[in-house]
This record gives sequence, C-alpha cells and structure tokens, in this order.
Amino acid sequence: DSVLAKEPANIRILYAKGTWLLLENRVDEAQKVAETAVKPAPESVQAHHLAGTVFTRKNQIDEAIAEFQQVITLNPKAFAAQLQLARLHEAKGGYQVAKQHAREAVTLAPQRADARYALVRSMIASGDMSGAQREREPLMKVAGDSYEVQLSLGKIALGRQDYPGAQTALDRAVAKQPTGLEALTLISALEARNKRL
Repeated sequence: DSVLAKEPANIRILYAKGTWLLLENRVDEAQKVAETAVKPAPESVQAHHLAGTVFTRKNQIDEAIAEFQQVITLNPKAFAAQLQLARLHEAKGGYQVAKQHAREAVTLAPQRADARYALVRSMIASGDMSGAQREREPLMKVAGDSYEVQLSLGKIALGRQDYPGAQTALDRAVAKQPTGLEALTLISALEARNKRL
C-alpha cells in the first residue's frame, strides 16, 4: 500500500495486490483493485488478466470471457488466458469454442497437463470421442496416471459405450482421489445402469 500511495497506477503492484486479495478471498476488494488497474492502463495484459480472474471468481462468466479475450487480443501467446477461456466457454456450454482455446493452449504449452486435460475435456463435452481418444496418449505422457487422466479415460469409454472400461478407469480415478465428486457421480450412474439391466 505504501508503494501504491506514491504510484497509484503502478500496474505491477496493483496486480500483486489484487492477486493477494483473491488469495485472501476478498473478492470485492480485488475487484476494486482490478478496476483501478484497467482504467489507467487499458492496454495492460496484467490488468485485464486480474479483472478476468476476479469476474471468474464472482461467477460472472460473460465479463470474465471479455477480459480474457482482451488479454489474448493484446498478447495472443498468453497461455493462461487461453486456458481460462477454454474453461469458461466449457462452463457456458460453448464446447466448440472451448476446444479452440484449449487447442491453442496446447499449442502454446504442449507439456502442460492442464492444457491437455482442458482439450480432452472439451472434446468429450462436444461429443468428439475420436479426438479425445487421439489426445489420450499425449495427456497420459504429460500427466501420468493422475485422477484427471483416469477420469478422462472413463468419460471416453462412456462415450464409446464401453461400460466395463469406464468402470475400470473411474475406479482407478477414485483410488487416486477418493473424494473426486465427478468420478463418484459417474460410478453411481454406472451402478444404476447395471441394476436396470
């Protein structure tokens, strides 16, 4: 705060303060900092990234998308913004757009497991099971045998109506993360399906 008193438009310090406030779960205060950062510096990638993160935390999806879109307009190689746009569009049901942003994130950082996972998730959500199947190996290469990998394998198997394969992968996911709600939900759905047969 002492630096901001001397330099109230210092984007680097405003970004750090806003990020710290978000970590402290002080979202409304972080929003004020983000607004303070964007006004004097509309060309600042950091200012728009902070604003996008705040809007994401407030579940204001359209506003978050607009801010992260501005980030990639200013810097097309902004990996974190591409990844956030993939997640936000997926949450909004825009699976094809999510897939485009996830693919761009993978292009920018092919060794990042979060980018590969976002791509597989968006492919599964859009019904592109063959694409998700093709991306399975690259995901496993960077993410290993993680909960996310096993969850993805389970979803791919479900999409192909390979119910035993789905059960195996989802059981492995739960073994990795016993509180993994998404895997547990899918296992419950499989159990209900098996009882009906």
